[in-house]
Amino acid sequence: MQTHPEPSHKPPPPTHPEDGELFSLRITLHTIELLDAVARHGSVAAAANTLSMPPSSLSTALQTLEARLGLTLFYPDSAPAQPTPACKALLDEGRLLLQARTTDCNPARQPPGL
Repeated sequence: MQTHPEPSHKPPPPTHPEDGELFSLRITLHTIELLDAVARHGSVAAAANTLSMPPSSLSTALQTLEARLGLTLFYPDSAPAQPTPACKALLDEGRLLLQARTTDCNPARQPPGL
């Protein structure tokens, strides 16, 4: 009797740590820029204006990130927008990455041997 191999299709990676397996989450520099703009400008509308994007797109991006992280990034109903401690921690690290990307202190931008 001949057996056939099982089809090799991998399930998508889990998106929540509760799944009991490793999960995948990517936070891009663009995402950090979005958070930074809201924190600096105090509202989604002002940040979206500065970023030349519709406020609804920025709001959706923030809601998606919050859902994937399982965290609240800005206190609801606060005016101006107030980042939560989790958002502040993310911004502290993220702003260092944004700064390194745009300054000469980035080792990846320096010639070899320096």
